[in-house]
Amino acid sequence: MANFITISSVLKKIIIAVTGISLFLFLIVHLLGNITIFTGSPPGRDFNAYAHFLESFGILFTIAELGLLGFFGLHITTSLYTNFINYKSRKSRYAVSNFAGGKSKKTYASTSMVITGVVVMAFLIWHVLQFRFGPYYETIYLSVNGGEPVRDLYRLITEEFSNDTFENEFVSNNTKDELYEEAVKLVIREQKASTSFIQRYFRIGYNRAATIIEKMEENNIVSKPGRAGKRDIILKDK
Repeated sequence: MANFITISSVLKKIIIAVTGISLFLFLIVHLLGNITIFTGSPPGRDFNAYAHFLESFGILFTIAELGLLGFFGLHITTSLYTNFINYKSRKSRYAVSNFAGGKSKKTYASTSMVITGVVVMAFLIWHVLQFRFGPYYETIYLSVNGGEPVRDLYRLITEEFSNDTFENEFVSNNTKDELYEEAVKLVIREQKASTSFIQRYFRIGYNRAATIIEKMEENNIVSKPGRAGKRDIILKDK
């Protein structure tokens, strides 16, 4: 019986170590891929291309996701079970609780592992819900298969982590937006004007894009929105 418990304990430690190392390697690869968010022109092109490349594996990508989820589940359940067994095996709690260098040789990392694990798990749940199953945007500059739109994850990330205070400065003051002239040229060239169009193209917040469109309306560059919300371009390209 003692041998079985020893082997079982060793096996659990091996499982925790292997799954932990595997998850660490995944994070490294994930980080290297996400670095593309800072490369390419226009901004986000390389990152969206990278994300589309992963999704192009189809069922294999889904299997990899499920496998990764399994590794997470195995790592968490084995760790919790091991901790529970160790706790139950104690006849009484230690009278002295010192960190490494003292009597019990405990480390701060070992005593705070449960708390940090819960924090990491909460972040992962939010991360997956927001960026895997969050809003679906399409790029206006990157396409595949002769025009099939690609999901614009770059826009989703920039909106999620945008500085609302910075964006709202353009709404609260009367200064001219530095993007205004470029936005006017874009609207005239493309013959299309909407807040979402400006927002997607320049990767800015909704309030700032709405302010630019309203300024164009004041300057008789675009019309007021019609019944369907569509604006006409008054100033034509020369």
